[in-house]
Amino acid sequence: MPASRYPTTPDVWEESEHMAVSRTPAPADHGPTAHTPDRAAARPPYPPPPVPLPDQALWARVIRNARCADSSLDPDQWFPASAEAGKARHEAAAAITVCVTCFVRTQCLELSLRSWDIGQHGVWGGMVPADRAALRRRKHPSTIRPVPRP
Repeated sequence: MPASRYPTTPDVWEESEHMAVSRTPAPADHGPTAHTPDRAAARPPYPPPPVPLPDQALWARVIRNARCADSSLDPDQWFPASAEAGKARHEAAAAITVCVTCFVRTQCLELSLRSWDIGQHGVWGGMVPADRAALRRRKHPSTIRPVPRP
């Protein structure tokens, strides 16, 4: 059996008032791989880009974790009547407050932008329809069809 780099018997310690010293020699250094890797150098300097979830998985995550499902708000508070953003935000203030503490707020907002036929109504991701429409125009300008002029 070959000799091990590490002792098989307990280390013999020299007792001192201030410190204990091991009599076991340190393992030999065999180049750069023998060092413990520096954790900061081992990972990239930036976080990996988020992988977009398919719609079905995104819906499942939002439905499972959304705070709005547990809220005691009247459903009408999630659907402001005003089309103007400022008035709509005021009407839906209670619903927006629930959204602020939600863990899946960004995923909810993304779903509303992806599924615009549903997402153009009510509060999604803490935003009223007018705010999301403006965000959608900025984020996805190629998906917006121009309005035909008479």
